[in-house]
Amino acid sequence: MNIDELLSQAKLASEDHVKFARFVAVTEALCDEQSPLVSAERLSVIRDTWFELELINALALDEWESHGKPADWTEVWNSRFRSDAQELVGKLYNLLSL
Repeated sequence: MNIDELLSQAKLASEDHVKFARFVAVTEALCDEQSPLVSAERLSVIRDTWFELELINALALDEWESHGKPADWTEVWNSRFRSDAQELVGKLYNLLSL
């Protein structure tokens, strides 16, 4: 995946918990020291941001699963997780846009 594809996915990542989980999974590759998409200077900040994304993802997926994996989980996602997800995705987007 190239940087333009990641940035495109970032724009939609916080719409729901499924898109967010997919985005977090894809962006894990950015934490690799060998990633051609990340400069060595920004690697630490990107790792920290990705770790925060992963925490939100884990909390959201755990709660979704504990509710029986409902097909429509929009209300809970929007009220409990979306704001934090948007903030972190925005931070990562800005880091990748530099």
